[in-house]
Amino acid sequence: MKKCEYANSNIVKIATEHNASVQNWKYRYTLINSIRNFDYFVLVSRSLLDFYKNKVKAKCVYIPNTIDYLPKEETKLKEDVLVSVGRLEKEKGFDDLIE
Repeated sequence: MKKCEYANSNIVKIATEHNASVQNWKYRYTLINSIRNFDYFVLVSRSLLDFYKNKVKAKCVYIPNTIDYLPKEETKLKEDVLVSVGRLEKEKGFDDLIE
């Protein structure tokens, strides 16, 4: 098993970016260089995906941070359901959400 800079080569390495700093050239190229050994690069906007997809070796994947459109059809759920995804850190406010 060959070891790379971040982890053993048999471990899938995923990087993410949700900062729209595509105007900052120094930031962009530092980021591109820093993820050179990653397998996947998750981006939260189509513009970031379009910008990075041909500039990094990692497979770029778009996962929206917000809803891109409002569905025309209403849900068939019989009760209210709330889904929230994020890391469990104070600044994310899950404690407020639970209350």
